[in-house]
Amino acid sequence: MSKKPLSRFIALFTLISITALPLFSVRSGCSTVVVGKQASQTGEVLLGHNEDNEGRLVIARHMVPRLKHRTGEFIVLEEGRARIPQVPETAAFFWSETIASWKASFSDNFVNEWGVAIVSDSCWPSKEKQGELAEGGIGYGLRRIVAERARTAREGVEIAAGLIDRYGYFDSGRTYIIADKTEGWMLQVVMGKHYLAKRIEDDEVAFIPNFYTVHNVDLTDRRSCLASPDLVSYAIRRGWYIPAGPGDFRDFDFKTAFMSPEFYDANWEITTDPGKDYNILREKHALEILSGRVFDSKDVFPFAIKPDKKISLEKVMNVLRTHDEGSPDFLTTSPRPTPHSICTICASETQESLIIQFRDDPRLTVIWLTTGRPCTSPYVPWYLGIKRVPEGYGQVDPGKGTDSDFRASAEDYGYDPTRAWWAFIDLQNLAEPQYEEGDVVKEIMSRRNNFEADCLKRQASVETEARSLDQTSSEGAPAYLIKYSEAQAEKARSQAEKIYGRFAVVKIDILADEVRKSGPVKDIQVTILSQKELEAAEVDASSVRFGPGYVRIDKWAGGVGRLADLNKDGKPDLVMTFRVEDALRLAAPCYSDLWLTGKTKRGNIFVAKDLVLIKE
Repeated sequence: MSKKPLSRFIALFTLISITALPLFSVRSGCSTVVVGKQASQTGEVLLGHNEDNEGRLVIARHMVPRLKHRTGEFIVLEEGRARIPQVPETAAFFWSETIASWKASFSDNFVNEWGVAIVSDSCWPSKEKQGELAEGGIGYGLRRIVAERARTAREGVEIAAGLIDRYGYFDSGRTYIIADKTEGWMLQVVMGKHYLAKRIEDDEVAFIPNFYTVHNVDLTDRRSCLASPDLVSYAIRRGWYIPAGPGDFRDFDFKTAFMSPEFYDANWEITTDPGKDYNILREKHALEILSGRVFDSKDVFPFAIKPDKKISLEKVMNVLRTHDEGSPDFLTTSPRPTPHSICTICASETQESLIIQFRDDPRLTVIWLTTGRPCTSPYVPWYLGIKRVPEGYGQVDPGKGTDSDFRASAEDYGYDPTRAWWAFIDLQNLAEPQYEEGDVVKEIMSRRNNFEADCLKRQASVETEARSLDQTSSEGAPAYLIKYSEAQAEKARSQAEKIYGRFAVVKIDILADEVRKSGPVKDIQVTILSQKELEAAEVDASSVRFGPGYVRIDKWAGGVGRLADLNKDGKPDLVMTFRVEDALRLAAPCYSDLWLTGKTKRGNIFVAKDLVLIKE
């Protein structure tokens, strides 16, 4: 029953055919908080962001150095899209890369050496179906170029606007959040050459889920607004906006004009379809946490609010990891027992969370990072001044990452325990089916909270030491900051592995070394061996579900069970048979972790994992 070692399968990766299209419809979420420096408890701009995607993926982090480029060189990222002339030298930057089984054009996050950050939220679909494009338009390249060139947030907005003016944006709709130590902006883009950028004022805090949030603006206010030249006239021409009177555009509402009615009705009312109301719920609960006030789901939410109390770093963490606890919506929009759904800010699709604490010295800008969902992973401080990423978090050389960003192989996102990513994802998947009960979630939260409290307590002394080393050491602050960041990253990884090792006590065995999604074999069998922690005869076979860890539990397959003493130890084992079509429908071909959960006849939940090579 033992598995062949991982190395046994490496040679087989080259046999797996990877297509350019996703294995299923990839639904991207995301949530973002921007806190102005006067609204922040620390007096610093804070940018918090959850990156959400549904599907098989791995996150790799890179520190990309400054690079010089030849005259006449072009940026070529996505096939069939615009070739952008390169500048002589590009900035160094931190890059959080989504390596996925599809082309992840809209997922990566960046912070450059000047302390300019760019993240994004899908605002799909907009009303626009026929936007003007030149040379195939621009998509992923927009965020990458801002990271490579912008020295301030405003300059980043201007660079992005110039690219859209020249090439057009090829996706339906998106908001880019660009921030630095001085200010934060939301650049709301529609397919083609139309956009509106709005500045978050210093005493405000703004939240965006996955729809446009800008309403009425003064388009003549160049300090706080930047728009495509024909934004209003184009909306009038398309019949999306009717002015109150000739030449009177004071009631122009960007959200109303450009957001698709396919997703939300004109009165912003929650419908009975969760796919239509999830952004309303996200925004409602975020604004309530940030403001301490109560909002109605039918309210027209403001673009930004002035909070009654200054917003702390911990408050932003709370927003990004909330499942609507304490509200009537808690666990009403999620398939039990998990609290995660597309309606919650910490969602079923959340792949990472980051909070950027901007500083006057960009090297001391802190990128507080989770690996996986923020409810099960602690926020770990990574300083922007480090020259390399901690061991196990980077996966590949940054140059190779750039070359293969849209050509990922099965090996790139296959299960590999040497990568830090899988320590956190294993723990996340172990906790998910037993979130409502059991000790594992209590242990995770206790360790997580203690870890973050210790990091926050030590922050001032760490930064004082870093500044002093600039004066007394030839290596200066960067060497000290990488040592500290590496230590914290390794501590978080080790903590995740220890918790997992303590609670992952149930063992299963997939009765195959490889499984094909299509072919003559229609079933996959998984054995639950009788063991000290679980008597197989006590399992309620009707409760058992089986599937990929990155797919919501309610999409996992049910099966049929039979008892048999497979290992001849005198105790019956439970052999569960699942249809391949059901269990692997959403699985990516790669060396993969598959998960099984169920209940005993007494109602106790158990969770287990096994590894198998999945082939198309």
